[in-house]
This record gives sequence, structure tokens and C-alpha cells, in this order.
Amino acid sequence: MDKDKNNNFTPRARKVVELARAEARRFNHNYVGTEHILLGLIKLGEGVAVNVLGRMGLDLKTVRGAVEKQVGPGPEEAKAPDTIPLTPRVQKVMAHAVTEARALGHAYVGTEHILLGLLKEGEGVAARVLQQLDVDLERCRKEILADIDPSAADESEKKDGDTPPPSDDSSDDAPPPSRRPSSEEGARPGRGERLSLLKTFGRDLTELAKAGELDPVIGRKEEIRRVVQILCRRTKNNPVLIGERLDFNNPLTHRDLSQSVTLVTAHGKDSVDSLDWPALARAKQTLAFYMAVQRFADLMNMLIDNGRSADTPVAIIENGTTPRQRVIRGTLGQLTLLAEANRVAAPAMLIVGEVAALGAELPGTMPHLSQNYAKPDFRVANKG
Repeated sequence: MDKDKNNNFTPRARKVVELARAEARRFNHNYVGTEHILLGLIKLGEGVAVNVLGRMGLDLKTVRGAVEKQVGPGPEEAKAPDTIPLTPRVQKVMAHAVTEARALGHAYVGTEHILLGLLKEGEGVAARVLQQLDVDLERCRKEILADIDPSAADESEKKDGDTPPPSDDSSDDAPPPSRRPSSEEGARPGRGERLSLLKTFGRDLTELAKAGELDPVIGRKEEIRRVVQILCRRTKNNPVLIGERLDFNNPLTHRDLSQSVTLVTAHGKDSVDSLDWPALARAKQTLAFYMAVQRFADLMNMLIDNGRSADTPVAIIENGTTPRQRVIRGTLGQLTLLAEANRVAAPAMLIVGEVAALGAELPGTMPHLSQNYAKPDFRVANKG
């Protein structure tokens, strides 16, 4: 094989071709035919293809004898070239192998795909040898698919309407079904295994939508628009949705104001005392505090004591993502007064950083999110 053109063939698949050339020399043949590829697959002694052929009752000695009956050895005086060429039929088999691999969603071509290619070609010496040895080519194909792609094998059985004979796994060479390699290298998951993992850890939203089992999406128009916009990009088109939706029309980062976001749980005195306050107090970053209502005074004092300006904008999001959501804006130095004047109660989230002031300035801000809160009376507060 041309290495440049077949760099997706696995090391075992390449080894099969080397072994096939060795078999051709053994027969004094100056070509590599499908019969030599079949012998190479068996002589390799490992991989999906040899496991399937073993279950079909084939071994190297038996197949060699059948090949000799079909084509016989070449003349003794014949000298094979240093690199024995592949016949056009073998090249066709390799092309079939690539096609089979692509059809199964594999990015590589292994011994299993080469055997599928031999079966698909169906007219060479290898096919005649298999038929001579009473190997059912269709059953052999199903056995291969059962090893590397159980879902494809199931679909094939449903279409045919018959049940294939149970495979004989008593051979020492064939691993038990649970340990059969799903691919040529034994590390790459087969398509069936990948589908199984998807079903285990994921949900098919398309199927759920078709069945009418998806909950209606309410109040997510802007998020959906933004996700679609990102998905339509040619690059950087992977949106990530994390946590609850913060419907206060406010970015958490901004190229001129904040380059990072830090999420902080402020539940309990110990969690607050153990925080790295000098790092949190640095400018040019956004802080998002969860479960922080009872700790507003501590948060305000620790940030200011460690160098964060008292004029840093803040936003309190109360009952986020619900019809009762409020967003109360002010500055860090006003935090406790804002919370007291507006009787802020849990659940609420605190956003600290210059971006907290942007929400009221952005187009499309909902009036009740930016105006429905009380302004604290700082004159009264300052008297004490």
C-alpha cells in the first residue's frame, strides 16, 4: 500500500499486507491476490478479523491447503520482485475497506474492514476459498458487524427477518463477547459502544421533540438567539451554558472592564474567612457570590479592606429566573444599605465588578429589573 495514500490504515492492517506478500513468496507468486490477503489476515493471529474467521472454523493450515487447490504454487524458477505488487482486485478490496470504515463512522481502516472488503468484492480467489470451506459470506459479515458495531448487526437482522446462529466463543483465540476488542487497536470504541455511551449519559433532544416530551421554553428568547448565533459561526462555535440563567441583561465580562469571572460560595462564616481576599479584591474582574445574603456586610468589608474600591458597581439578583426576579444596583460601599432598604431575601446572588453597571445602559433592559427597588437614604444612614 502507498503509505501516503493509506495513512489511515492501522499498523495491524499494514502488517496484513506484509504477511500477504510473504505468503505470495511462499507460493512463488509474483503478485498479491485476495487469497494472500486472506492468509495474511489469519496469519496475523490477532484482531477482529482473525477472531471472526476462527469462529468460522478456519485456520492457517486449512486455508493454505484450499488456496493451493484453487491456484497452485508458481514455478520454482520464478523469482518474485522485491516489492510484490497488489493485483487490481486487491486494490479494489482495499477501496471497499475504506468505504466500509467510513460507513461505520470509523476514522481508521483495520483488519475487520479489510475482511469486509474481501466479502464485498465477492469474486476473487479468497471468496471462492471461503465458499469451498463452507463459509457463509453473509453470516461472516454479520459476525464482523456484531463485533465492531452491534447496532448495525441488529439492524441487519431486523431487515433480513432471520436470526443468525449463535457464535462459538469456545476457541482459545476468540475473547469472550464482553472482552472482544471493539476496534483494531482495542482502544478505539466502536460505533455501537459510542452510541451506548451517548444513550447512557445523554438525551436525544431531537427524538424528545418529535415525541412532544420537551418542556416548553419560556423566557429564554435571548439565550436561544445567542446560542444560535454562536452555532452559526465558522470558528469558535461551541456555546457553553453553565448554571442558572441570569436574566438581568448584563454581561459578566467586558473587553474594557473585566477579563475574568470568579464564582464564590459565601454560605457560612468559615467559607468567607478562608477565601483569598487579596486576590478577589483585584480590579478588572467580576465576582459572583452565591448564597450570600447573610454575609453581605462581611463581603463588603473584606473586599474594601483588601483594596477593592467602595465605588465598585454591584448588582443584587433576587429570585433570579422567576417572575418575581429583581435586580438592585448600586455600589460596593452601599451594599448593606441597598439590601436593608429593599428587604432583600434569599435566594439572591451578588455580582461585584464594573460590568454590574452595564445592565441599565444596555438596550432591551426590562424596566422592572432596573427600576423596581428602593434607594437607601444615605443621609440617615450616615448620621450614625
